[in-house]
Amino acid sequence: MIDKLLLIISFVFIFILLILSLIIEPKLTQINQLNPIQLDSLVKIQGQLIKIQQKSQITILTIQDSSGIIEAVLFERTRLQENQTIEVIGKLSKYNNQLQINIDKIKKCFLNY
Repeated sequence: MIDKLLLIISFVFIFILLILSLIIEPKLTQINQLNPIQLDSLVKIQGQLIKIQQKSQITILTIQDSSGIIEAVLFERTRLQENQTIEVIGKLSKYNNQLQINIDKIKKCFLNY
């Protein structure tokens, strides 16, 4: 009986952890604070979209905040426009020896970064 109760409690806590992992977002980070130690971690940045490069299967966004510039990869086409302020959440990765963000979530912002 105790084994069943412990098993149920374990499943409940696993479910709670799963829900929390979907709800909790990383804190907002300045671009110049991103570093290789954070590779494969979720990061959140906010900045001005200064360049959009549409490729066949991906879109490369160049984002600038007051501290620096980074490229972010979106694996779909976008209707965003240059000079918009956006917020990006994604996994930090490295491509051609440069840090970039593989975008999971993106939204337009109406506040200055």
